[in-house]
Amino acid sequence: MMTFGEELKIFSSKYPYQEVQIDGVPIRYVLAGRKEAPAVVFLNGLDMQEMWIRYVDALQEKYCALMIEYPLVWDTNQKMMDGVHALMNKLGIVKPVLIGGGDGGCLAQLYAHKYPDNVSGMVLITTITVDSDYVRNIKKVAWITSLLKLKVRLSKWDKMEKKLIALTTSYFRNEGEQEEIYGRTFFDAIMDDPGYKENTFIL
Repeated sequence: MMTFGEELKIFSSKYPYQEVQIDGVPIRYVLAGRKEAPAVVFLNGLDMQEMWIRYVDALQEKYCALMIEYPLVWDTNQKMMDGVHALMNKLGIVKPVLIGGGDGGCLAQLYAHKYPDNVSGMVLITTITVDSDYVRNIKKVAWITSLLKLKVRLSKWDKMEKKLIALTTSYFRNEGEQEEIYGRTFFDAIMDDPGYKENTFIL
């Protein structure tokens, strides 16, 4: 079985990132499949767009599949919604199915609320509704985010990386050995990217 890092290298050679300027901001994205086909747009959280590579590869035969690397300047939900919308317009993507995971599921809901005429459907994975108690409560403690980012900035990334991977993989339940290996190598590959710490935590 391949590790996630090996799989990502193969994917990247088949579907390299492209770049376009939106309002002077460079946006990196992967667009695979037939442009005239129905579109699927993948939205994720925590700057982990690579989580979608298997889906993009599987769907590109029959669909137009878009995976986005969010730029740092998209630092609010409003900017992310408008940025995604502008990118889709630039690429000629109309009425896609939005597939959102985690925070990306929240973004998909917010996008559909603001741009209902440009969505043909949604698939939401391990996410919450935007009117949930969680969302209301998290707003009350939003101030702590800057403190957490300061802590990460001052911490040794090697140790922090190991703690984050251990915390995340502690949620594995009933996975087989191969699934666990794939999951662990996913986080190894993502967090080994020199830009991940900067993009995710140091804003």
